[in-house]
Amino acid sequence: MTRKEMLLGFISDKNYKPMKASEIAIILNIPKNEKQELKKLLDELENEGSIIRNSKNRFQCATGENFIKGTFYANAKGFGFVIDDDGEKLFVPPVDTFGALNGDFVLAKLTKRISDADKCSEAKIIKVISHTIENIVGTFVKSKNFGFVVPDDRAFTSDIYISKKHCADVKNGQKVVAKITKWPSENENPEGTIAEILGFPHDDGVDIKSLIRQYSLNEE
Repeated sequence: MTRKEMLLGFISDKNYKPMKASEIAIILNIPKNEKQELKKLLDELENEGSIIRNSKNRFQCATGENFIKGTFYANAKGFGFVIDDDGEKLFVPPVDTFGALNGDFVLAKLTKRISDADKCSEAKIIKVISHTIENIVGTFVKSKNFGFVVPDDRAFTSDIYISKKHCADVKNGQKVVAKITKWPSENENPEGTIAEILGFPHDDGVDIKSLIRQYSLNEE
Protein backbone atom coordinates (compact mmCIF):
# COMPACT_ATOMS: atom_id res chain seq x y z
CA MET A 1 0.00 0.00 0.00
CA THR A 2 1.38 3.40 -0.98
CA ARG A 3 1.53 6.38 1.35
CA LYS A 4 -1.21 8.06 -0.66
CA GLU A 5 -3.47 5.01 -0.30
CA MET A 6 -2.79 4.93 3.43
CA LEU A 7 -3.62 8.63 3.71
CA LEU A 8 -6.87 8.15 1.80
CA GLY A 9 -7.73 5.20 4.03
CA PHE A 10 -7.20 7.38 7.10
CA ILE A 11 -9.46 10.16 5.76
CA SER A 12 -12.07 7.60 4.63
CA ASP A 13 -12.32 5.96 8.05
CA LYS A 14 -15.78 6.26 9.62
CA ASN A 15 -14.26 7.70 12.81
CA TYR A 16 -12.35 10.44 10.98
CA LYS A 17 -13.44 14.05 11.51
CA PRO A 18 -12.49 16.79 8.99
CA MET A 19 -9.01 18.10 9.80
CA LYS A 20 -6.48 20.61 8.54
CA ALA A 21 -3.20 19.38 7.07
CA SER A 22 -1.35 20.38 10.25
CA GLU A 23 -3.78 18.37 12.39
CA ILE A 24 -3.41 15.31 10.14
CA ALA A 25 0.36 15.61 10.48
CA ILE A 26 0.09 15.57 14.28
CA ILE A 27 -2.29 12.58 14.40
CA LEU A 28 -0.13 10.57 11.97
CA ASN A 29 3.15 11.62 13.63
CA ILE A 30 4.49 13.07 10.38
CA PRO A 31 8.04 14.43 10.92
CA LYS A 32 8.61 18.10 10.12
CA ASN A 33 10.81 17.28 7.13
CA GLU A 34 7.98 15.21 5.58
CA LYS A 35 5.15 17.72 5.97
CA GLN A 36 5.71 19.06 2.48
CA GLU A 37 5.20 15.57 1.06
CA LEU A 38 1.98 15.27 3.08
CA LYS A 39 0.67 18.50 1.52
CA LYS A 40 1.63 17.20 -1.92
CA LEU A 41 -0.30 13.95 -1.36
CA LEU A 42 -3.33 15.87 -0.06
CA ASP A 43 -3.23 18.08 -3.18
CA GLU A 44 -3.07 15.01 -5.41
CA LEU A 45 -6.05 13.39 -3.69
CA GLU A 46 -7.99 16.63 -3.92
CA ASN A 47 -7.18 17.06 -7.63
CA GLU A 48 -8.34 13.49 -8.27
CA GLY A 49 -11.64 14.22 -6.52
CA SER A 50 -11.02 11.62 -3.80
CA ILE A 51 -11.14 14.22 -1.02
CA ILE A 52 -12.44 17.77 -0.76
CA ARG A 53 -11.42 20.80 1.27
CA ASN A 54 -14.26 22.55 3.09
CA SER A 55 -14.65 26.27 3.79
CA LYS A 56 -12.60 25.93 6.97
CA ASN A 57 -9.66 24.44 5.03
CA ARG A 58 -10.30 20.99 6.48
CA PHE A 59 -10.10 17.83 4.40
CA GLN A 60 -12.86 15.25 4.16
CA CYS A 61 -13.62 12.20 2.08
CA ALA A 62 -15.49 12.63 -1.23
CA THR A 63 -16.65 9.05 -1.70
CA GLY A 64 -19.90 7.31 -0.85
CA GLU A 65 -23.47 7.46 -2.11
CA ASN A 66 -23.70 11.25 -1.81
CA PHE A 67 -20.82 11.87 -4.22
CA ILE A 68 -20.57 11.07 -7.90
CA LYS A 69 -17.80 11.42 -10.47
CA GLY A 70 -18.92 11.74 -14.05
CA THR A 71 -19.08 13.76 -17.24
CA PHE A 72 -20.96 17.04 -17.27
CA TYR A 73 -23.29 17.68 -20.20
CA ALA A 74 -24.31 21.33 -20.42
CA ASN A 75 -27.54 22.72 -21.83
CA ALA A 76 -27.78 26.08 -23.61
CA LYS A 77 -30.31 27.20 -20.96
CA GLY A 78 -27.64 27.01 -18.24
CA PHE A 79 -28.46 23.76 -16.47
CA GLY A 80 -26.84 20.40 -17.15
CA PHE A 81 -26.51 16.76 -16.19
CA VAL A 82 -23.74 14.65 -14.67
CA ILE A 83 -23.61 11.05 -15.87
CA ASP A 84 -21.28 8.52 -14.25
CA ASP A 85 -19.79 5.29 -15.66
CA ASP A 86 -22.81 3.30 -14.45
CA GLY A 87 -25.22 5.56 -16.31
CA GLU A 88 -26.63 7.32 -13.25
CA LYS A 89 -27.87 10.75 -14.31
CA LEU A 90 -28.07 13.75 -11.99
CA PHE A 91 -29.67 17.10 -12.81
CA VAL A 92 -27.52 20.18 -12.09
CA PRO A 93 -29.37 23.53 -11.76
CA PRO A 94 -27.76 26.62 -13.37
CA VAL A 95 -26.60 28.00 -10.00
CA ASP A 96 -24.76 24.78 -9.16
CA THR A 97 -22.61 24.17 -12.26
CA PHE A 98 -19.47 25.62 -10.59
CA GLY A 99 -18.30 27.01 -13.94
CA ALA A 100 -18.06 23.53 -15.47
CA LEU A 101 -18.00 23.31 -19.27
CA ASN A 102 -19.66 20.79 -21.54
CA GLY A 103 -17.65 17.56 -21.49
CA ASP A 104 -15.77 18.26 -18.24
CA PHE A 105 -15.09 15.39 -15.84
CA VAL A 106 -16.41 16.54 -12.47
CA LEU A 107 -17.09 15.66 -8.86
CA ALA A 108 -20.68 16.36 -7.83
CA LYS A 109 -22.53 16.11 -4.54
CA LEU A 110 -26.10 14.88 -4.27
CA THR A 111 -28.47 17.59 -3.02
CA LYS A 112 -31.89 16.05 -3.57
CA ARG A 113 -32.67 12.34 -3.92
CA ILE A 114 -35.75 11.74 -6.08
CA SER A 115 -37.25 8.24 -6.12
CA ASP A 116 -39.46 8.86 -9.16
CA ALA A 117 -37.99 6.78 -12.00
CA ASP A 118 -39.01 9.42 -14.55
CA LYS A 119 -37.13 12.23 -12.82
CA CYS A 120 -33.46 12.79 -12.03
CA SER A 121 -32.05 13.37 -8.59
CA GLU A 122 -30.33 16.74 -8.20
CA ALA A 123 -26.70 17.56 -7.49
CA LYS A 124 -24.25 20.42 -7.42
CA ILE A 125 -20.76 20.32 -8.89
CA ILE A 126 -18.09 20.91 -6.28
CA LYS A 127 -14.98 20.34 -8.37
CA VAL A 128 -13.91 20.17 -12.00
CA ILE A 129 -11.42 17.29 -12.10
CA SER A 130 -10.37 17.62 -15.73
CA HIS A 131 -11.29 19.46 -18.92
CA THR A 132 -11.73 17.56 -22.18
CA ILE A 133 -12.26 20.43 -24.64
CA GLU A 134 -9.41 22.82 -25.38
CA ASN A 135 -10.18 24.28 -28.80
CA ILE A 136 -13.51 25.97 -29.51
CA VAL A 137 -14.91 26.99 -32.90
CA GLY A 138 -16.95 30.17 -32.90
CA THR A 139 -17.55 33.70 -34.15
CA PHE A 140 -15.17 36.46 -33.13
CA VAL A 141 -16.75 39.65 -31.80
CA LYS A 142 -14.48 42.65 -31.45
CA SER A 143 -14.88 45.55 -29.03
CA LYS A 144 -12.64 48.55 -28.36
CA ASN A 145 -10.27 47.02 -25.81
CA PHE A 146 -10.78 43.27 -26.17
CA GLY A 147 -12.66 40.60 -28.08
CA PHE A 148 -14.55 37.42 -27.38
CA VAL A 149 -15.53 34.26 -29.20
CA VAL A 150 -19.14 33.10 -29.24
CA PRO A 151 -19.02 29.28 -29.56
CA ASP A 152 -20.91 27.53 -32.36
CA ASP A 153 -21.71 24.70 -29.96
CA ARG A 154 -24.71 25.91 -27.95
CA ALA A 155 -23.87 23.47 -25.16
CA PHE A 156 -20.71 25.50 -24.57
CA THR A 157 -22.49 28.24 -22.64
CA SER A 158 -19.59 30.63 -21.96
CA ASP A 159 -18.11 33.14 -24.38
CA ILE A 160 -14.32 33.11 -24.46
CA TYR A 161 -12.53 36.33 -23.56
CA ILE A 162 -9.68 37.31 -25.88
CA SER A 163 -7.29 40.06 -24.75
CA LYS A 164 -6.47 42.93 -27.11
CA LYS A 165 -2.92 41.70 -27.75
CA HIS A 166 -4.25 38.32 -28.92
CA CYS A 167 -6.79 39.62 -31.41
CA ALA A 168 -4.88 42.10 -33.54
CA ASP A 169 -5.08 40.03 -36.74
CA VAL A 170 -8.67 38.82 -36.52
CA LYS A 171 -11.66 40.78 -37.82
CA ASN A 172 -15.09 41.19 -36.35
CA GLY A 173 -17.47 38.46 -37.48
CA GLN A 174 -14.84 35.95 -38.63
CA LYS A 175 -15.04 32.27 -37.77
CA VAL A 176 -12.08 31.26 -35.61
CA VAL A 177 -10.67 28.48 -33.46
CA ALA A 178 -10.05 29.71 -29.93
CA LYS A 179 -7.59 27.91 -27.67
CA ILE A 180 -8.52 28.11 -23.99
CA THR A 181 -5.63 29.32 -21.83
CA LYS A 182 -7.51 29.97 -18.58
CA TRP A 183 -10.43 27.87 -17.46
CA PRO A 184 -13.52 29.57 -16.04
CA SER A 185 -14.44 29.98 -12.40
CA GLU A 186 -17.94 30.43 -11.01
CA ASN A 187 -17.83 34.15 -11.77
CA GLU A 188 -15.42 34.49 -14.70
CA ASN A 189 -15.55 33.43 -18.33
CA PRO A 190 -12.77 31.32 -19.85
CA GLU A 191 -9.89 33.18 -21.50
CA GLY A 192 -8.09 32.21 -24.67
CA THR A 193 -6.10 33.06 -27.75
CA ILE A 194 -6.92 32.78 -31.45
CA ALA A 195 -5.38 29.53 -32.66
CA GLU A 196 -6.70 29.75 -36.23
CA ILE A 197 -8.66 32.20 -38.36
CA LEU A 198 -11.07 30.26 -40.59
CA GLY A 199 -12.56 33.24 -42.45
CA PHE A 200 -15.92 34.95 -42.78
CA PRO A 201 -19.01 32.70 -42.68
CA HIS A 202 -19.87 33.42 -46.33
CA ASP A 203 -16.34 32.59 -47.60
CA ASP A 204 -15.98 29.39 -49.61
CA GLY A 205 -15.31 26.32 -47.48
CA VAL A 206 -15.52 28.06 -44.10
CA ASP A 207 -18.66 26.18 -43.06
CA ILE A 208 -17.04 22.81 -43.79
CA LYS A 209 -13.77 23.84 -42.17
CA SER A 210 -15.66 24.94 -39.05
CA LEU A 211 -17.33 21.53 -38.73
CA ILE A 212 -14.01 19.74 -39.27
CA ARG A 213 -12.39 21.74 -36.46
CA GLN A 214 -15.39 21.49 -34.14
CA TYR A 215 -15.62 17.71 -34.33
CA SER A 216 -11.89 17.01 -34.88
CA LEU A 217 -12.58 15.23 -38.16
CA ASN A 218 -9.99 14.00 -40.62
CA GLU A 219 -9.58 16.83 -43.13
CA GLU A 220 -9.15 14.48 -46.10
